[in-house]
Amino acid sequence: MNSMAEQRDIFTSVYVDIVGHWLYIHHSALTGSYHQDMKGGNYFLRLYYSNRMLLSLLVDGNEIFHLMLYLLHFTEGPMLNLPGLNIGLVRLALYAFTPVMVAKCCFFNVVHLYDSIWSMAKLDADLQNDKKTKAN
Repeated sequence: MNSMAEQRDIFTSVYVDIVGHWLYIHHSALTGSYHQDMKGGNYFLRLYYSNRMLLSLLVDGNEIFHLMLYLLHFTEGPMLNLPGLNIGLVRLALYAFTPVMVAKCCFFNVVHLYDSIWSMAKLDADLQNDKKTKAN
């Protein structure tokens, strides 16, 4: 984590993840639903929560990516002398898990945040409409 941009990017991905989950849990508490029960919800979130292999790959792979990013600050790890490629094990693992991190942080977390904002907005609009209906 050499630059401020890298630190900002990591903070942003963590922030999007936390806010998306918090809003979904808040929505679940208000509606009495289970936040991982995605019946009728977003296709990608249903796939994410219903497929344990995909969920594990994305969550664990994302954690491994960030662990390798942290370790790379201190060491390249053991060097692998492959034909035409001289690379440290930590850097190789970082490269290998980069697509997983991108899928988790740049796609699923953003979809989760969007869906949770949409759900809360819809709930709020429904509550406002109920209040107007009762007032009339």
